[in-house]
Amino acid sequence: MIPNYFMHAFSVLPTLYRDAQGVPNYREGASKLIIDNSESFEEIGNGYFSRVFAHPEDKNKCIKVSINPEDGGVIYAYWCMTPKIRGKKGIPQVYQIIQIPVDDFTITFIELERYPYTLSDYIDQGNEYHGIAYGVNKFLKNPLCDVMTDIEDDLYPNTFFEHIAHDYEYMDTLTSIRNFFNIKVSMNQEMWIKAKLFKIEESIFDVHTDNIMIDKNGDLIFTDPLSIVKTTPKNR
Repeated sequence: MIPNYFMHAFSVLPTLYRDAQGVPNYREGASKLIIDNSESFEEIGNGYFSRVFAHPEDKNKCIKVSINPEDGGVIYAYWCMTPKIRGKKGIPQVYQIIQIPVDDFTITFIELERYPYTLSDYIDQGNEYHGIAYGVNKFLKNPLCDVMTDIEDDLYPNTFFEHIAHDYEYMDTLTSIRNFFNIKVSMNQEMWIKAKLFKIEESIFDVHTDNIMIDKNGDLIFTDPLSIVKTTPKNR
């Protein structure tokens, strides 16, 4: 569970996340999540609109804090918790999502499994994983991408094929991500979020070596493949 004192520490920050004209500045706001809480909580990762902290009570978990309504990681986390997706190879274990409105902002807290390594760590250790993020990103972005022809002749062919393309479970997971979030594949994908049905209007994939994790078994975990997702309620 996400401790109440952890969430309370962030509840007063969003009123500061505005420029002189009153326009929300999510990048500055996300940066302040570190500055204002660095002494209280251990920051272990960051994205453009969010920060990840070590869970203060469970060393096997972490908590992602996001303030951007279009943060793709939030929509992705909800999707990862759906029964058909939870447990798929490469899908992160998400335990809890709590959203708290403050002023006219919503702060999202995501409790998930803490994984020991990023893909960057493995590459730094000399593992031949350079092409994985590149291949995954290309596959997700291009609905017509054929891994057998479009990726094998590209920049890093061998590592993507060795670790991803010939593994049915990984490809099944990536195909599920692409089929749901890439609106070029299906313009009518819908999902339940907080008891409201939303339709995805736009999604931007951003897979890199710092948002693919490695679990204790050496399996790849696609923790946050989306940078931005824009949604609208179905009834609009």
